[in-house]
Amino acid sequence: MQFESLSHTYQAIEMLYMHSFNSLIIYLIADIVQDEIRDAFMYMMTSAHPLFGGAFAVLLISGILLQYAMFSCIEHNGALTTQILSNVRAAFQIFIAYFLSTYLFYDVSPGILNYIGLLCTGGAAYYLYNQRNSSALPQKSQWASKA
Repeated sequence: MQFESLSHTYQAIEMLYMHSFNSLIIYLIADIVQDEIRDAFMYMMTSAHPLFGGAFAVLLISGILLQYAMFSCIEHNGALTTQILSNVRAAFQIFIAYFLSTYLFYDVSPGILNYIGLLCTGGAAYYLYNQRNSSALPQKSQWASKA
């Protein structure tokens, strides 16, 4: 709701900048406390697969573009549409991460529940789109108007 009120005074790219700047300090503190920066650097220097850079770039660019799409949606639409877009964005982002991590990073592969969740999220977004479409709104029949 805070972003929705900020969308009246700022554009989507400015909100993306403010959000990334405000979130950066929290993530840096968490990384320093848990000493993940050193571990990530040592992994990159010792045992990173050559495809790691490509996979990291794809995930980084898709994350930035999808986050911008969310702020653009906040700027133009209401909270419900933004929440549906956020769920779809998270589902696709996690699916892409699972798909890329199957070979590169983990021994975890996407299971049937991941595919079902992705289909459910896509179905919910499609249902919302059809409900918001003006031609899909239900019309009153002659029987409903007499009741």
